[in-house]
Amino acid sequence: MLKGWDSAALAISMGVVAEHPVPALLPGGSCPLPVLLVEDDENDVFFTQLAWNEASVFNPLWVCDDGDEAIKYLSGINEFADRENYPLPCALLTDLHTPNVDGFRLLEWMQVRPQFIDMPKFAFSANDDQNARNRVLALGATDYLIKPMSMPERTALVRNLARNWFPHAAPSHSAKASAIEHFSIK
Repeated sequence: MLKGWDSAALAISMGVVAEHPVPALLPGGSCPLPVLLVEDDENDVFFTQLAWNEASVFNPLWVCDDGDEAIKYLSGINEFADRENYPLPCALLTDLHTPNVDGFRLLEWMQVRPQFIDMPKFAFSANDDQNARNRVLALGATDYLIKPMSMPERTALVRNLARNWFPHAAPSHSAKASAIEHFSIK
């Protein structure tokens, strides 16, 4: 693990991600919608981005630190009101145990808003907890997933999610999304 390291800065210095999002353009010049990752652990963000790149996912991966930031993004509050630069995501990936507003409360918030009913929503946890699984599914999550511990498992999971749930996910192995945006509006 990279404890104590700024994962985003490390990734930029390694050339893994762009400092500012530059989503891959699809044929015809359209840009795929982002996927919103709600995760407070820098290491999980870093390794998810590495898996994202390895899986050649076209959709940019945008990151919020917690459910509160995600709600502001999804609601279009402050700078997020600019939907040209901050479009609604095509899918949500959320850790269940983030500070402030956790994944359960985020899913609860989304459940009562019709514009998010059809959005694929995936809840992640390090534990295989049947009660948590039942709760997130009752809150409208598409699935409850255990965080993969190895890079090959994480990459396979990202590839599977992209193939089955993200529009314009991975039409070829040669194109890679190199965009990560980490929102911090605290």
